[in-house]
Amino acid sequence: MSIRVDPTTGFKIFNTRAAKASDNIGGRGYTPVDDKALTTLPEPPLGAVFNAAEQAKYREFKEARRGAADYMAMEGEYAKYLEDVYSAKPVPREALKDDCEILVVGAGFAALLLWHKLREAGFEDVRFCEKAGDVGGTWYWNRYPGIACDVESYSYLPLLEEMGYIPSMKFASGFEIMEYCQRMAEKFGFYEHCLFHTTVDRTEWDETTGKWTITTDRGDCMRAKFVVLANGILTTPQLARIEGMDSFQGHAFHTSRWNYDIELKDK
Repeated sequence: MSIRVDPTTGFKIFNTRAAKASDNIGGRGYTPVDDKALTTLPEPPLGAVFNAAEQAKYREFKEARRGAADYMAMEGEYAKYLEDVYSAKPVPREALKDDCEILVVGAGFAALLLWHKLREAGFEDVRFCEKAGDVGGTWYWNRYPGIACDVESYSYLPLLEEMGYIPSMKFASGFEIMEYCQRMAEKFGFYEHCLFHTTVDRTEWDETTGKWTITTDRGDCMRAKFVVLANGILTTPQLARIEGMDSFQGHAFHTSRWNYDIELKDK
């Protein structure tokens, strides 16, 4: 997305591809909509002007609330906390150098529901890339003792009628939710379309071909008409900045990579 500022009002002007997306659309399921809201923004309030100093002040407040200084980057010796401890090592495969109509990043609920809707609309040339070893998204990574969802199961779990599924508890455990994701993937044929242990490194738009070029950490270089980011907001865990971590000699792991082999009783 390219962003420019109106010199008169100081407001940002968004030049998205949504307005012209229907020109490149193929396949069944799409109905182009002639909607001015795709190309225009509402009129700004009378007399409104852009205030760079005010923007900088609120950005500073935002960064302070984030508490970024309390966390460390998971790089170098701390990269070990990002390793997938729940599945076997990736199986070697040939790098893909082909095309698909739609490429989706992620394999959590967003991706599973998207695939269900795309199937209903008649789309088949869809590929998913997921860095984990299975579906589930945040429920794949987070498996610490007692994990559960704080939203009632009948509100949180999607497609219960289509799945013929009755949750076992009012507030489902994370393990039940993970299993439910696997059931969805099996029922709707998701696994046949997904590349696991595959992290998307880069997506680049080619205006001349009207396609995206997608590269991954497995050496893939794929092209797609559309790219959907369904990787959510919980894709990367945070590592607290704790004094002495660099010299600690005992066992350590992140809660999103829980190690049940380590006995924590009486610790």
